[in-house]
Amino acid sequence: MISQLRFRWVNRLIVVVMITVSMFLSCEFISAAPMPPTFAPLVSKLTPAVVNINTEKHMRSRNSRGFDAPGRRGGHDPFEDFFGRFFDRNQSRSRQRPVKSLGS
Repeated sequence: MISQLRFRWVNRLIVVVMITVSMFLSCEFISAAPMPPTFAPLVSKLTPAVVNINTEKHMRSRNSRGFDAPGRRGGHDPFEDFFGRFFDRNQSRSRQRPVKSLGS
């Protein structure tokens, strides 16, 4: 029984060692190219590839009244009276607003 466990352990160890050694032997050593002293040639070469995209679109937005608060169903709402002083109640339900996007 012990010899079978030892045999399995030794076999697994041999497989792990063989895989590890083959990984180290199969890899190639790569030397990186030297870094240029300045990036100016690279920038002048790649500058035409950089673009800037701006868009503006007018979308129709709806004013939502929000959700109904508890106890507000059909009754007098003091919040609506309070905020009605600051916001025009007679605004149209839909109005246009600009939507801008930016990309590159």
